[in-house]
Amino acid sequence: MVIVRLLGGLGNQMFQYAAARRLALAHNVPLKLDISWFAHAADRAYALHALNIQEAFATPEEVGEIRGPSTRGIPRVLFRLRRRFKIGYDWTWIHERTLSPADPRVFHARARTYLDGYWQSEKYFSDVEDTIRREFTSRDRLDAGTREILDRMATAQSVSVHVRRGDYVSHPRASRARSVCTPSYYQRCVAYIAERLGDIHLFVFSDAPEPALRVPHDAREHGSRSPRPH
Repeated sequence: MVIVRLLGGLGNQMFQYAAARRLALAHNVPLKLDISWFAHAADRAYALHALNIQEAFATPEEVGEIRGPSTRGIPRVLFRLRRRFKIGYDWTWIHERTLSPADPRVFHARARTYLDGYWQSEKYFSDVEDTIRREFTSRDRLDAGTREILDRMATAQSVSVHVRRGDYVSHPRASRARSVCTPSYYQRCVAYIAERLGDIHLFVFSDAPEPALRVPHDAREHGSRSPRPH
């Protein structure tokens, strides 16, 4: 069995699932999702239920067998010693050390593995990308508004623009650790793409729609060919 700890927003969860799914496929074992992190996350929720994934959840007992007691004290110390010296502990717990590059431990992990990290590299699942793409399709029928947008994207020289503010601006810890892109950054990027692709149509995705929509409009003034914001 492979168990993956899910955390963060939808994009993070998709990367985590994809890396763990590939490992489970390699060993032909079940994949289970540890969603316990969301019980303590006020601004994030488990979001993969809308996709055609292999959805099976790890039980608290299964997670406890891997992570050990949640409270401090002698039982927790003893558990960590057992885990370190593999005394009655037969799981491999891979905690991500850095966001890049791809961690070779994941590629060589055995069947009973617990993945704990973000795993933001397509290298983790590139050899099963067809399976991942198939499972990352919507489980529910798309409504008319969404279908209309998809049709417009398919028939235009469409460019997706991602503008994230939200916790990057409002949470002091997040704003210190991560940079928020300035309007001039988006202006340069849109101008760069417009020069190469011509008459582009921007589709803006953001957790702060009003400030986000102002960015592409400003960018029109800086491209040799004016993109049409949407």
